[in-house]
Amino acid sequence: MEIRSTLIANGWKQGSLLDDDLASALYPGEEGVAVVVTQDCDLVCQNFDSEPVFETLFFKKSKKLRSKYEGKHPRVFNCILLVDGEEQVYQTSIASRKLHPRSDHLLSSKSRENSGAFGKSREKLKYWMAKKYDRYGRPEMFDAALRPTKALDQIDAVMTESADYVDSLYLSISPDGDLEVGEKYVLKILMLYDLPDAYDEESAALNRNIAERVAEAAHEVQRILSEVEELDQEKLDVDFEAKQQTYVSELSEYHYFDYDYLSADIDAEAKTLPEL
Repeated sequence: MEIRSTLIANGWKQGSLLDDDLASALYPGEEGVAVVVTQDCDLVCQNFDSEPVFETLFFKKSKKLRSKYEGKHPRVFNCILLVDGEEQVYQTSIASRKLHPRSDHLLSSKSRENSGAFGKSREKLKYWMAKKYDRYGRPEMFDAALRPTKALDQIDAVMTESADYVDSLYLSISPDGDLEVGEKYVLKILMLYDLPDAYDEESAALNRNIAERVAEAAHEVQRILSEVEELDQEKLDVDFEAKQQTYVSELSEYHYFDYDYLSADIDAEAKTLPEL
């Protein structure tokens, strides 16, 4: 059987989990699961010379999905994986990334049955990996204004309370870069949420209720930011939008709202804000 057919027959595709024996050999002493992140076309390529390696990330169990912020932190990624037929919450970091010879492992091993990264978790994992090497930094004025306040904790509380229906929070600031004194800027906020399929009037009514609760959460985040005294509200134009899940390609101008980055300690000098 040709190489490509063998690899496909062994169940290898992007999002596949390594079986326990292979995962233990490639990640000795680690407890968790290894996920293949190489693209399908490269993973099952017929020629080992043109595509000699495959790439994996190692995931460890996580206690909770952190208010469904899948990938909101630039250094770690939380998602739901299907492991032996059961959905479980796992976390990984780019530090676990490894490359392995395809010919040494994939021909002689099969992927873990009834397991893998799937659906939104798989798509967001790909998006997170791509954005990892294009990390975004908001203007220091904006970050320094939020760090000393309670705004971050308040926004976190809103997102946690609405976690059953709100998926994630994104930010975009224009102009993108350091702000000049007196310069007006636009803060775009995008809140993504999930709605189940509506098959009858009862489920449609449920969806309307969810949409109303999302709108309430969106307005609450906007209110919190409007009360940050360190932000000159006359210069701040907030453009807020709440919408259902979208394709990751439509998020190109947005960036995950990273509470951990904003909450980091800063120098005393940075706490002295420029007057806008």
